[in-house]
Amino acid sequence: MPRPRLPIGTFGEIICRKIGRRRVEARARYRDWDGKTRLVQATTDTERAAERALKVKLSDRSLFQTSFTALTADSSFTALVDYWLEDLDLEGHLSPTTRELYERDIRTLVLPAFAELSLREIGVARCDRFIKQLAKQSYSRAKHARVVLRLAFALAVRHEILPRNPMDGIARLHRPPSTPNALSATEVDAVRAAVRHWESPPTMRVAGTIVTRRGEPVHRQDHPKTAKSRRAMALPSYAAEAVRQRLAAMGERSPEALLFSSRNGTPLTPNNVRRQLRRAMKLAEIAGVTPHAFRRTVATAVNEAAGVNLAAELLGHSDPKITLDHYIRRDEMVNPVTADLLDQAFRRT
Repeated sequence: MPRPRLPIGTFGEIICRKIGRRRVEARARYRDWDGKTRLVQATTDTERAAERALKVKLSDRSLFQTSFTALTADSSFTALVDYWLEDLDLEGHLSPTTRELYERDIRTLVLPAFAELSLREIGVARCDRFIKQLAKQSYSRAKHARVVLRLAFALAVRHEILPRNPMDGIARLHRPPSTPNALSATEVDAVRAAVRHWESPPTMRVAGTIVTRRGEPVHRQDHPKTAKSRRAMALPSYAAEAVRQRLAAMGERSPEALLFSSRNGTPLTPNNVRRQLRRAMKLAEIAGVTPHAFRRTVATAVNEAAGVNLAAELLGHSDPKITLDHYIRRDEMVNPVTADLLDQAFRRT
């Protein structure tokens, strides 16, 4: 009967032999992570020292990656969460903001429901029910939880901890129906007047990504979300005039200075901008205006004049469907040319 193969990450019997008069060699066969069995040797002055040196070499085998075998189907979900977050750091392709968002989502949305369960106990039915219950509270929370759950279990499948991803079998998550809203030209004029008469100067966002991270001051991210997000665009005359006025008010400053900043020259936080806008709108008794409403208003205006493709290009969307579904106000008026067509077909003579 053939001798059974060594399990991966283990070694066989240690054999010592004398080399010359004063040296001792310890050797053993070790089965690496790639499945190959290799002879590992260590030589020193005594047999005991040679064995110790050999065991150190065996424990440091570069091809043996202990993290891959640390978890099993009986491990806790909490252990998988920690393992997944470590793997994200190992890959290193996520921005710090996205990495922090993933950790926040899985620890606050998912972990409270799965912390006491082993991986073997988390199946399709449990995941499906969890996402549906969360969706009743908030579609956005359910969507975020689904993303991180799928990613964590996908790692477990790739590393052969689980045979399949339970998130692959859950029901589709349905977005609640919503209609994009945008400001009319009259409403835009009212907003301008309200801001003009407000006690603080107006603020606007011309370009850039403002990022806030827990425990850190607000900063401007030095790169856009994707490489294709770096674009140059012409400003309408009113925006160009606002920039010129702002530059004149700033006086002599470094070319790297922010066009719109706090009193200390630091980036404005999105929360502060929203709070200031709410205050100005409340004094003018105007409701429903948010910073994002301006983006939808711009998309709607460009779409009505030149079509959705140009609106998508202006907003930086790779797919015009995103612009159409989420940024353009619906025009419920059917093209009046239909009335002329029906007149031509059925008008009484």
